[in-house]
Amino acid sequence: MAVILQGICPGYPQARFDYGEHELVIKFRVFANSVFVGPIEVVTCPGLPIQGDLYAYGAEFHPTARCRTVVPERQYPNSTVWIVTATYRTPELKGGGGSGGDGADRADSGGGSGEEQDGQFENPMLEIPEMEWGDETIQIPITQVYDTSTASIIPCKASNGEIFVPAPVKEENRMTLTITRNEHILSAHPATGLQYQQTVNSDVFWGSPAGTVKCQSITFNRQAKQLALYTIPYLRVKYVFKFLSDWDKLILDSGSFYKESVGTAERKIRFKGDDGQPIQGLLDGTGHKLADGGTPVYIRIRPYLRQKFAPLLLPQSPADCQ
Repeated sequence: MAVILQGICPGYPQARFDYGEHELVIKFRVFANSVFVGPIEVVTCPGLPIQGDLYAYGAEFHPTARCRTVVPERQYPNSTVWIVTATYRTPELKGGGGSGGDGADRADSGGGSGEEQDGQFENPMLEIPEMEWGDETIQIPITQVYDTSTASIIPCKASNGEIFVPAPVKEENRMTLTITRNEHILSAHPATGLQYQQTVNSDVFWGSPAGTVKCQSITFNRQAKQLALYTIPYLRVKYVFKFLSDWDKLILDSGSFYKESVGTAERKIRFKGDDGQPIQGLLDGTGHKLADGGTPVYIRIRPYLRQKFAPLLLPQSPADCQ
């Protein structure tokens, strides 16, 4: 055997416990049978930790501190004895608020750290997906209001009954969900993004019924995970969804003309005001003029294609994310 583990150097392990980060260091002494043995062969010596191993020494064990770096160094120039330093650290705090972050960063991130799975250091696809809830405020036209006197939904109009054109606007909040995960380098991107962007769920997604979640975008970038002896390329994919009570739109049935039956035929008649100028008038849902005092008709339109989101195989609750 070219290299033999001789044991742990005196005075080790050592540790430093900071707010939000624990760091533990163990130094090992490794003997090589030749000065031509290099660092790659040294770090593969049986008994040495590899990146991703949980900290363990004797009877003590740390549940979240994993080996982050393994540094081999000769004890002195041309020596056949190597000193290998293994450094174990806990995950960084969420939001980037590690031990060097200020208190505000830690408060915003909730003071928690990410979760890590056994094996994820060899396979990036095993890492737990990340999620983030948010909201956005947009302005939309007011196409309908609630009439307290008739307990019905009516167009937004003036006291003389005339509909506002253009309609006034109001602010509306929408919840947003962002899921980020690692995927295989050969995953079907950007084809998946092209298939799902600007589409609405036809199945239950995150507990929300069909027609309430729109896939806003699916974006990705290429990344690589450097391990001790090799590199794994993969895709970092971000899914953005928006939630609304109903992505179908209710449009007031109105137009510049209406149809009138004349025998077996129909003719088009333009709406005109008292001054003879063209105006917008209300329709009855069949293209005919709405009767005086009739209930305004709203037409439901579906601007977004609906499809099942289940094939995306995304987590369906915060319990499945970090």
